[in-house]
Amino acid sequence: MIYLKIVKVLFTSIFISLFSCSNTNSLDYSNNDIGKTDRGEITEIKINYVNWLVSTSYSVECDKFEKTFSKILKEKFIYNKSTIESIDNFLETTKQNNESIHNIDTRYKIILINENPKENDTICGSRFGIQTNGEKFMMSKDFQNYLRTLMQD
Repeated sequence: MIYLKIVKVLFTSIFISLFSCSNTNSLDYSNNDIGKTDRGEITEIKINYVNWLVSTSYSVECDKFEKTFSKILKEKFIYNKSTIESIDNFLETTKQNNESIHNIDTRYKIILINENPKENDTICGSRFGIQTNGEKFMMSKDFQNYLRTLMQD
């Protein structure tokens, strides 16, 4: 009888622990953050960028990016399905982290273009993180390296 009570308590503890730790703060596609949403399939990706090491005397906000770097801005369009899927997969596994990333010093802007242009997502990024809809996300080293490769001339 005591054995049964101990097993019940252990099972309940494990169950509660699993559910309380399941919130990893990854991108939530159900709330249409970025990536796979019910807005339609991503058909192409546009990346406006500058060299990630370009320095400025102030942090460049997303909405001032094009104006600030208008003379050195580069642009790239991606139509390849596997590249689009790779970026989408990286975005899906990116973790939200508003505490560590206080601001995004924008060096590139990624626009996810889909079937409905009114639903396009814009993501601004720096060397360490990305931002969309006011939320900041930490990028993995693999994602950083992948983006650098895409932005090479």
